[in-house]
Amino acid sequence: KIGGTVYGTVTLPTGTPAENVRLALLPENIMQAGMQGYTGLYAGLDNEPHRTDAAGRFEIKGVALDKRLQLTIRVEAAAPPPLTRVHLTEETPQQEINIELTKGSSITGVVVDTAGSIVAGVQVRIIPDLDVLMSGGASLYSFDVNAKTDDKGRFALKHLAAGEYRLAAGSETLNYFSPTQDNDAIVPVEVDGVEDQNGITLVYDPEGTPTELEGSATGRVTDDLGNPISEASLSIMVSSISSSMTPTMRSGTTDADGHFAIDGVGDTITRIRVTHPQHSTTTVKDVAGTEGLEIEMARNASIRGRVITADGNSPASYRITHQPAPREGSGDYMEYIESIGDRFSGTDAWIEGNPDGTFLLENVPVGWIQLVARSPGYASTKGEVLQITAGQELTGVEIVLTLGGTLVGKVVSPSGAPIESATVSLREITGNDFDEMIEKFMPMALRSKNTVATNEYGEYAFTHLAYGEYEVVASHADLAPSDPAQVMIDTDGEQRVRTLQLSAGGSILGKLVDKDGKPRAGLMVQLMSSEHGMQMSNADSEGQFAFASLKPGDYSVIISDLAAMARGEMKMKTRHVKIEGSEEATLEIAYGLGLKVSGKIIGLETISPMQSIQVLLPDAPSSADVDPTDPAQQLDFMKYLAGMAIVKQDGTFEIDDLEPGEYRLELPKLPTNPMDLEAYKTMDRTPHYSKPLKLRKSDVEIDIHVH
Repeated sequence: KIGGTVYGTVTLPTGTPAENVRLALLPENIMQAGMQGYTGLYAGLDNEPHRTDAAGRFEIKGVALDKRLQLTIRVEAAAPPPLTRVHLTEETPQQEINIELTKGSSITGVVVDTAGSIVAGVQVRIIPDLDVLMSGGASLYSFDVNAKTDDKGRFALKHLAAGEYRLAAGSETLNYFSPTQDNDAIVPVEVDGVEDQNGITLVYDPEGTPTELEGSATGRVTDDLGNPISEASLSIMVSSISSSMTPTMRSGTTDADGHFAIDGVGDTITRIRVTHPQHSTTTVKDVAGTEGLEIEMARNASIRGRVITADGNSPASYRITHQPAPREGSGDYMEYIESIGDRFSGTDAWIEGNPDGTFLLENVPVGWIQLVARSPGYASTKGEVLQITAGQELTGVEIVLTLGGTLVGKVVSPSGAPIESATVSLREITGNDFDEMIEKFMPMALRSKNTVATNEYGEYAFTHLAYGEYEVVASHADLAPSDPAQVMIDTDGEQRVRTLQLSAGGSILGKLVDKDGKPRAGLMVQLMSSEHGMQMSNADSEGQFAFASLKPGDYSVIISDLAAMARGEMKMKTRHVKIEGSEEATLEIAYGLGLKVSGKIIGLETISPMQSIQVLLPDAPSSADVDPTDPAQQLDFMKYLAGMAIVKQDGTFEIDDLEPGEYRLELPKLPTNPMDLEAYKTMDRTPHYSKPLKLRKSDVEIDIHVH
């Protein structure tokens, strides 16, 4: 379809045309789009082809109709302009936008340490306000301003639009959403977009936020031959934290002799992860003690081989990499998440093969792996499973490229008519429990995706598919998704998938208000179903959210305050909705208005960093009967959840926003390392506490004694 056109001019604060300015049309609610799989959120303007000409003019053609968008621009010497909304329709397929940029305000000041001495060379950053960011009501580039202090500790943040900014000094890698970050280090400053604000003082503690934890982790890292490894990176998860919903992490590196000393770990370490470019990543769990630790890393291996076609020739070009071989999950959720992070960070990088088909893969980790080769016109081809040992130099490996299979099919409407522009998604079924959890639990942006669109006859095709088992699902913006079809590809050639029929979907429309009845923006909204997985959205600037094209089933709507979570508080509210057909369910929810259950846990020897306490509906199963490795059970359990809190390290808890009624208050039992899913299978999971709870007209305070 041709689409519409957005055009106009951009003028600099000097009144002259703004030449070569980058522009992008992004979804109006960018955070919501990101939660639902819009990857452009992460690309930003870096690869945006639209730019103004010498006269400051721009023209963007082919803009989708009936989509709510925002025009975003970025100019180094001007403040970000207010959000400009774009909504083209068949009746109004064009929109003229003329933008006059302003210089904006500046914030200047100095950074000192805790003793009052100036600090040179430290980053000063603007810390996003989660409520504003989550509401989708601010430009992402409003927060993308930073500066480094000069030799006199001075800084200047320039070209700021009107608004309040939260400033902090520290490493670029510091997580200012963390509740363990000292809130006093963040200084709010308001500007009007015209006048400057000067004389701001920021305090930077080079040792990080003071911690309640004492003790150090000391030891040495060596390779499998006993040689010391210098500059190895250690990441330590400690079992005790303060006011945090996530485990405290400590990090450090080894010296020239392989020794390390890392402070603030307490008396118990849950796990240590050690990485080094020339050695295989090592994870140590259930660490005994904190001092004199000896950690061994295996030397990486190398693999030489050749990639050929079925007739024995070398392909014109190809890329090759190594991946962990398919296996049953280790039960360690953290290991799996870290492996995903490794792939995103490029540690599983592809290399280009040589023209004669040969290749050399270096720094291959020990363990069971598979090589994967990709070449234009061929399927992504996996080699045999290989067991790699420390320092091995493997040669003679050969991979024969296959053409792969082709899947073709058709998508139809509820009446059986072909559907044009339906999205057909293809996912390989790996048999790995963690992979299934990712598909159901994680945001759309992290899920595996291979999609095509149907033509005017409702037809689609996937070509050059590697051998394996696949799941095919069709979806459309105006209809509920089809039931999945499973297909096995074990030969080259074409296979036809059964017809995928869409259905008339239901929808859930909601509005969140505060205790005064005003719109409550910026809250995260999750929609969970044991049958249909999880979707994510957020409350916009009007407090509204929507989920459309829903298949029949039971759904749980869970509203969470991410800003509160960043302070170490669990603030949430739940509603449960049944969709039976194409009806529209509406919800108006008063957030922050309800009853409170609070108290203290007494007698629990160690409080896990993820220890929760739950308010459940009376007919809810026990937490001990819910398999943490089964996504369907986990999602189904959510329909019984009325409220939840994370128990603080002093044993106190607070669950608010509860409706009057009869419930059950339950304190689940967790292993020492809550991320180790395998541990749940061997421990006694009988809850520490599980008793009826009645809520009438007033709050309830209760102390729970654990024996």
